[in-house]
Amino acid sequence: MPRLVFGYHGTSRTAAERMLGGHPAELSQNRWDGLGVGVYFWEYRPTRAAEWARERHGPAGVVLGATIKLADCLDFTDLKGTREI
Repeated sequence: MPRLVFGYHGTSRTAAERMLGGHPAELSQNRWDGLGVGVYFWEYRPTRAAEWARERHGPAGVVLGATIKLADCLDFTDLKGTREI
């Protein structure tokens, strides 16, 4: 069953302006991205997203908030999900 969560994405001001203008977010493709290529959000953690954004972008770091509809997801916080992998 789908559920809604609030997510926060730390990024640069330039990237945020592009996204707010209708362009898709750039996919993260770093070797340390634990879940592979994608766009990462901090669930319910705007202050952590802000810290992350400032660490990487200095004063140009900003946070975008999003309501995300989760469906057909693997939930790593649920034992059923971890057993599947």
